[in-house]
Amino acid sequence: MNPRTQESRIFIDLILAHKFAQAHAKLATGLDINKLQAGGFSYLTFCLVLRDLPAFRLLLDLGADPNAICTEENHITPLMLAACVDEIDFLQACIAAGGNVNQLADDGDNALILATASGNVNAVRLLLAEGCNVNHQGAFMASALHEAAQEGHQAIVELLLKAGANKQLLDENGKCADLK
Repeated sequence: MNPRTQESRIFIDLILAHKFAQAHAKLATGLDINKLQAGGFSYLTFCLVLRDLPAFRLLLDLGADPNAICTEENHITPLMLAACVDEIDFLQACIAAGGNVNQLADDGDNALILATASGNVNAVRLLLAEGCNVNHQGAFMASALHEAAQEGHQAIVELLLKAGANKQLLDENGKCADLK
């Protein structure tokens, strides 16, 4: 195992053990807290997948960037990932640490579109309260309202409409959201 991989494993072990001082000392050796690790995931991603909120918050306190790419596969941020998996405490931690609710994934989707497509009502509610662009059009020019209507998420449709979602936006096929 190369020395950098060894250092990364030691660091994540310290984080998962909630050892703040020792983890902080590892950063002083030049370890990049935001670098994607083996498997293409960031340290924040590991903690979110393990549902370890104290470790996640510790990483944010140590300087992990909630706006940095956290997965190699789809290039989303920790904030977007938390919105997708409906982890409201993680989403709030990202926002509190300066996470940008309007940042875009590589395909153009924002966290609101991702949360909507996943049917995560609480994440949608929080993102709207934090000023996420309700009328942003992402992949295929679909808005969150398009996604909610297509997936049959009626409670989210209602939230989006109350927040000012434009029913007249057209997707790449020239269609408005089908609100039935």
